[in-house]
Amino acid sequence: MRGMDLVEERQKSILIPMLGVGGTHRAVAFAVRDAIEGLAPFTYRVEVVDLASVAKAKRAEGFLKRSWDFALSHPGIALIFNRAVDGLSPLTHSRNLLRCLFPDFTQRSIEYIRNFQPDFVFATHFFCGTLAAMARERYNLLCKVVTFMTDPFVGHRMWVDDHLDFIVASNPIAASYLLENGMPGEKVVTLSYPLRAQFSKVVTEEEKEKIRRAYGLDGDRLTLLFTAGERGIGKTREYIEAICRHALPVNVIVVCGRNEELYRFLCSLREDSSLKTNLVILGYVEEIRTLLAIADLSVSKAGPAITFESLACGCPLVFTHWVCLNEKGNLDFCLKEEVGFYAPDVHTFLALLQRMMEERELIDRCRRNIRRLRATPVLEGIERGSWRVARWIVEQLEASSTVAGVMGGAT
Repeated sequence: MRGMDLVEERQKSILIPMLGVGGTHRAVAFAVRDAIEGLAPFTYRVEVVDLASVAKAKRAEGFLKRSWDFALSHPGIALIFNRAVDGLSPLTHSRNLLRCLFPDFTQRSIEYIRNFQPDFVFATHFFCGTLAAMARERYNLLCKVVTFMTDPFVGHRMWVDDHLDFIVASNPIAASYLLENGMPGEKVVTLSYPLRAQFSKVVTEEEKEKIRRAYGLDGDRLTLLFTAGERGIGKTREYIEAICRHALPVNVIVVCGRNEELYRFLCSLREDSSLKTNLVILGYVEEIRTLLAIADLSVSKAGPAITFESLACGCPLVFTHWVCLNEKGNLDFCLKEEVGFYAPDVHTFLALLQRMMEERELIDRCRRNIRRLRATPVLEGIERGSWRVARWIVEQLEASSTVAGVMGGAT
């Protein structure tokens, strides 16, 4: 070994860019990062970044977050925009939208990626994948660019970008959607939906009982878990207010996320001494797995993360609403497979809840259908989904390194 010629090999880097609009992009990003670090500890530099934030594109970051909050509060208007984007494609390709609407964000992100010099990019938002591909083209970066389509059944055409090396779908249904909308077949890869590590843990009956006691839940009552994503925006308030107003004897656990107004309102509601409903109010929580383990029903909008997290825990769903056609795809799938219900208004929800209190077989039937789905490509091995994705990324990265080494040796 010649000391002067010995150069320490640079640690390979994996950049996982996402945007802070919707908890699903964030959840998938961190699930994959943790799986890579668990699979190959201290081997790679793995960075999850909110691309708009690290690129210091404050105007675009604020606009995107406000737009998502608006969509959550006005799903009808969001649906119109969703249909316009698909209807006007390819004019509304993500590249065109970025250049026209967010030129500063585009330029700053491209420069950030150039300076980062990643060996592999695994984006969990369509804009981030497109920006990484644009950076690679402009500066001849030697990295693979992959996007994971976080919509598990129906997406939108902004996901489709043939400048990517690959786009990863979480099941054959999502893969078919991409193919039908113009993504080249050789660039579509089907892997499992990546859940956070907590979902690979088994919660025993003894642990469930301990959790129930900790929250003061009545084991003989139906237990409902209400979630509304990280932002806590949705129909939670009106539905829980109706449950309490009708004095329904059920356990209700509410995850308010970062919605302080909702949290304060529910706390004031709980102070009513005549309340017949057992109300447990939580703010923002990371450990949703244990709550789903003790719930009989998961009540939420049809977001991808909560849909798959609930199914992974064997917990039937009650959808209150959906935002854009991609979330309607989650609703339609669950209704078709009879693993969930749709209650778009308070009247429908109360009637459904009353029926479930009288006929527990409805919930048992849903649980059996979820177990049946565990043998299909949609849910098979879902608890190891993040590990499957991590293994594929490592294999791709090492294959790229081998090819680069051979080419370097040839020169």
